[in-house]
Amino acid sequence: MRAKGCSVPHEKGFRPTWERCGDRTGEGERMGTVANIVAVSLLALAISVVLANGLSVYVNARNRRRGIERHVSGIPLVAQVLVVLAAMALGVAAGPWLPSWLLWAVALSDAALWRLVGMLLLRARRRS
Repeated sequence: MRAKGCSVPHEKGFRPTWERCGDRTGEGERMGTVANIVAVSLLALAISVVLANGLSVYVNARNRRRGIERHVSGIPLVAQVLVVLAAMALGVAAGPWLPSWLLWAVALSDAALWRLVGMLLLRARRRS
């Protein structure tokens, strides 16, 4: 096993590299796998938040039809933060396991996001 900062000959002298340094050859591949697993986990958590927000919209509509005054709140922007973190983890991975359209689909399918956008547009319309 070589030292931590092992070097290989290069035309401009020696340069540090991890590709040919003893037992470090599989380190990048393992890191990519870990990054992909983290990304899939974060995206699964984001999907569960999106489903919970959709369920809250359904419960609110059902309560309104029945005349019940109770309101169930969604969780805005949490799913989008989780998707951004998943995208950052996929950026580290050498071969991402998830397509980018899936990240966009999860981020934009959140009902709480569209409720927040609608409230901001209504507020902007009232001010002008």
